[in-house]
Amino acid sequence: MSQEVLQAFRSTMTSFDLGSSFLQTQSTITRNPVVWGRAMGAGLLSIAQEPLAFVAKNRDLIDRGIKQGAITPPSEFLFADRGLSSLPGRIPVVGQALKASNRFMQWNVFVAQTELYRAMEGNGSKSVDELVKFARQIRNQTGTESYAIKGIRPNQQMVETIAAFAPRFTRGLSNTIFAAFTPGPTGDEARRVMAGVIGGMTALTVAANYATTGKAPNYTDPYKEDWGRFKLGVSYVSAYGPFHSYFRALARMGYSMAHGQPLQATKAMLGFFNSKEGIALRAGRIGLNVVANTRTYNGEGQLIDASPQGMVNFMRDFAPITPANVATGVAKGQPESLLNIFNVNINPEMEKNKQGKYPDSSVHNKTPSYIQQSGKKKGNQYQGLNLPVAPAR
Repeated sequence: MSQEVLQAFRSTMTSFDLGSSFLQTQSTITRNPVVWGRAMGAGLLSIAQEPLAFVAKNRDLIDRGIKQGAITPPSEFLFADRGLSSLPGRIPVVGQALKASNRFMQWNVFVAQTELYRAMEGNGSKSVDELVKFARQIRNQTGTESYAIKGIRPNQQMVETIAAFAPRFTRGLSNTIFAAFTPGPTGDEARRVMAGVIGGMTALTVAANYATTGKAPNYTDPYKEDWGRFKLGVSYVSAYGPFHSYFRALARMGYSMAHGQPLQATKAMLGFFNSKEGIALRAGRIGLNVVANTRTYNGEGQLIDASPQGMVNFMRDFAPITPANVATGVAKGQPESLLNIFNVNINPEMEKNKQGKYPDSSVHNKTPSYIQQSGKKKGNQYQGLNLPVAPAR
């Protein structure tokens, strides 16, 4: 029952958008844009009417893809047909909107997986073992790892559901990154996916930032909110989709270690895991902080306490994500916030404090020896390296 309640909450929070087009299927934009286009079209069509003609036309291919484990639904984000997790879909008017966005995700991912399997199957010369490995990579890059195939028991599933917001999706993306460092056909495909994401989206970021600001994007200080993003309006947009948090965490850890700050590197790693925490875990942690009178904040930096406004701020962390972000952005005169409909990673520009620093910037007081030995220091920059260095005390 608890798992169904959490499922209902998670499905509601991730509804009212077309987010799977830049989450589950984002890696196909550069790896296979034709697949992304077909999946996007099928998803949009499904909002009005389910594209069953696609199933009839590709029945044998779909059957083979399901048998190999390549085609699996993103069920952790979908409402069930029965039980407690189906209740939000039964709400008058609102329930129809919830179901429509669910259909988009389901068909968007389903068609993408089918087309990816078609491409990987090729002319039929691959062995069953190769197809199984390719199928695993399709599940990984679309974030739909199967509990049944992995042999994960129900009690372990419950622990994962409490600990992580989307455990299957997180595991799939992590596996794609790690697989890129392994040999064999699975590793080859993972490297192609990561090369497309890193190469293609970095080129897009550089081009977009030059177009909007006339400058290169920030890839030197990962503690600034514009790291790996391009400027659009008054906001910073990431083209890396769900991979951005992984890349930023690794960059922050490496940057801190290079500046002799292992504690800061540890905080960066913990911050990454904290961003993936589950609904129940986050609610429990915030509740304990409020009881202990410890200052805690929601995702928008608003104080959560026992006051009525504090409780409102608490609930904002568990409201449907996209409508909340779009409404907040539009109210502040940020039309670019409409990109949240596609779950594009977009953050408004943060205001600097009186010292001219961003709230999430880190002070690095120790300069590593390899920077000291490279080039001459000019102000707070080392020529040729463009690495910001804090002034010595």
